[in-house]
Amino acid sequence: MKRTIRPITLALIFALTVSGCSPQLGEGWLGNADQATHDGYGVWVRVTLRFSLPNEKQYEGELLAVSNDSLYLIDVSRRSFEVVARQDIDEVVGNTYDRGGYGVFAGEAILGILLSPFTSGFYFFIVAPLYIISAIGASIVASRISRISYDGDGEDWHELSIYARFPTGLPPTYYRANPKTKSMVPN
Repeated sequence: MKRTIRPITLALIFALTVSGCSPQLGEGWLGNADQATHDGYGVWVRVTLRFSLPNEKQYEGELLAVSNDSLYLIDVSRRSFEVVARQDIDEVVGNTYDRGGYGVFAGEAILGILLSPFTSGFYFFIVAPLYIISAIGASIVASRISRISYDGDGEDWHELSIYARFPTGLPPTYYRANPKTKSMVPN
């Protein structure tokens, strides 16, 4: 008996794969795109140090400010104010807002696959893979929209300050002993 994989099975596997791709930094903390423009907080970042091993210390939390030689953030897991020297930073990645789920891309692909036998006839075998490829491509592009990164280039360093709570620098009166940030919203 010959086993075949039905299109609906492929569509479901595809939907599960696309919806579970690339976890977002700051899940439950970031607002949506509209809220992010009016939010008085910095973006969520993860800072990886040059000298750290894979399982060693990383900083993750709200970006407060960027100066010529340092990055200031609130490490949310430790609830502490952290200063990281620019020369020690290997990479800074973050998200500017909660980009939301990609169920719409998976839904369009599933709908296209289900309807293409009726609309395309024999060309279904060409059209169905195109639906899958285009949905994966759209998901990849959409997942990068809210992402920021710094990888050691001098030009990118000052662009990070745009996304900080204090874009012009940390105020001298900022109380570092007990940093305040917005609370995480459980998912």
